[in-house]
Amino acid sequence: MNKCKNPECQKEIPENKKFCNEECLRCFRELKKDVNKKEEKKTPIQLIQFNDETINEIKEICNIFGFKHTDGLVTGSHNATILGYLRQQQEEIYSTTVDKLTWLCHMSARYLKENYLKGIEAFGIIETYTNEFNVVKWKWIGIKALRNNGS
Repeated sequence: MNKCKNPECQKEIPENKKFCNEECLRCFRELKKDVNKKEEKKTPIQLIQFNDETINEIKEICNIFGFKHTDGLVTGSHNATILGYLRQQQEEIYSTTVDKLTWLCHMSARYLKENYLKGIEAFGIIETYTNEFNVVKWKWIGIKALRNNGS
């Protein structure tokens, strides 16, 4: 004797059958659909890769300015996302970075520039410059800018 293939049933059935009735067959198919849907859900692509070195540098920068998790999840999250992205890229066209970060942080370009990037630049964490093609770019300086007067 076989058992019904429906995991919710498991009744004994004759050798030539796989399910005890139509209801069990329908339930089995529904369960299989649910499993397939769960498998189809893909994990999102992680655009910012955080390794231990990156995490430690971002934590150190945030600690210097007093950004802690208790100060609010949104502020901490945006600071970590922005600093993590900048550290990962190391150098990029400024306008491209603004476009990408507005998408990642769900905020306007003006808000991002005025409330985050200008301060990061003012403290020397990133350095902006104009290349030979008159394009504004930035370069990551990181925690070095805040240690021993930037040396």
